[in-house]
Amino acid sequence: MNKAIYSNPVQLSAKYAGYLWGGDLLRRVMGKSNGPQDLGESWEASALPAGQSTVCLPGGETVPFGEYAVGQDFYGAETRQDFPLLIKLIGACKPLSVQVHPSDESAQPGERGKTEAWYVLHAQPGARMVYGVDCGAQEFARAVREGTLRDVLHWVDVKPGDVLYVRPGQIHAIGEGIAVYEVQQTSDTTFRVYDWDRVDEKTGKGRPLHVQRALEVCDASLPNVVAPGAVLAQENGEKTVYLHVPCFTLERIRVAGDYTDDFFGGFALYTVIDGMTFVGADEPLLLKKGDSFVAPAAAGAVRLCGIATLLKSFLPPQEAYAQWLTRMGCCTAADGTVTRAQER
Repeated sequence: MNKAIYSNPVQLSAKYAGYLWGGDLLRRVMGKSNGPQDLGESWEASALPAGQSTVCLPGGETVPFGEYAVGQDFYGAETRQDFPLLIKLIGACKPLSVQVHPSDESAQPGERGKTEAWYVLHAQPGARMVYGVDCGAQEFARAVREGTLRDVLHWVDVKPGDVLYVRPGQIHAIGEGIAVYEVQQTSDTTFRVYDWDRVDEKTGKGRPLHVQRALEVCDASLPNVVAPGAVLAQENGEKTVYLHVPCFTLERIRVAGDYTDDFFGGFALYTVIDGMTFVGADEPLLLKKGDSFVAPAAAGAVRLCGIATLLKSFLPPQEAYAQWLTRMGCCTAADGTVTRAQER
C-alpha cells in the first residue's frame, strides 16, 4: 500500500450492528444517524472479518480497516500480524445479556481472549450495570443451574465519565439506558449465561446461551476495578490516563485550542465524544461528536485544534510509557489503574 496514505490521520467509517436490546440511544447520544432501527453497536475501529470498519482515504477512496492496518508505517517498530484492538460505541435501550469472556489462556480453538474497558458516555437516572457477582464460584454455578442467577448478581450505579475495567472471567452486563465507549482486544467471543428470559421477536425464540463455557471461564473472585484516572494539565488541554494494561491504554483528552498529542511511535485510535476539532495539519479533518479517526505511526504526533473531548486507545511501548508516567508524577497499580503518585 502507498506509504503516503500513512503520513496523516485518517477518518474511520463505522460498521453498525442491530440487536434486540438496541434502539435510538446512539442516535440521540452520539449522533449516529445511520444503521438499523435496532442499532446497538457502532464498531468504530474493527479489523474483524465479521464486521470491519472502513478507512476514508484522501480523495474519497475507502479501504477495509484490516487492509489499511498493516506494516511498519502503520504500527511503527512493533509490527503485528493482526490488528489487536476493537473500538465500539454501545447503546443499550434494554439490558444486555449477562455474559463473560475467556482469557487468551482459557480460549479454545476458534475463540479469542477478550479483555475490555468501558467509558460511560450516557446513563439515565438510576442506571446500573451488572459488574461481578456477590458469591463464590460454587454458589454461582448452583445459581445458574437452579435459575436463581438474578439473586447473586452484583449491580453498580454508573454515571457519565465512569471507567470500568472488565477482565476475562468477570460476569457483566450493560444495563438499560446506558451508552458506553468500549475498548477491547480484537475478539467477538462472548458466552451468554443469562438473557433475562426474553424472546427475540425476529425468531420467536430466546437467544442461545453458552452456560457450560461460561462456567468454565468465570472467575467469581475477581474484584471490581473502577478507574479514577490521573488528570494531567497540558498546554491548551488536559489529559486523563485511566488504564495502562498489556492489552491497551485508555486516555481522555480535553482540547481547548491548539493541542499536540504524542502516542510514542505506534498507532492510536481516537473518538470524539463531545465538541468539534480539526485533526492534522496538511489536509485537516473536521470531526464532530461521534466521529473516529486513526493516527498511524508514520503520521507522528497528532495536532488537534478546537473545543472537544476525545477518548484515545493505543498500545504504547510499555517501558517508554511507564517512564513518561513516572515523569508526570503518576503510577500504575497492579490492576492497571493509573493515578497521581501522591494519591496512592
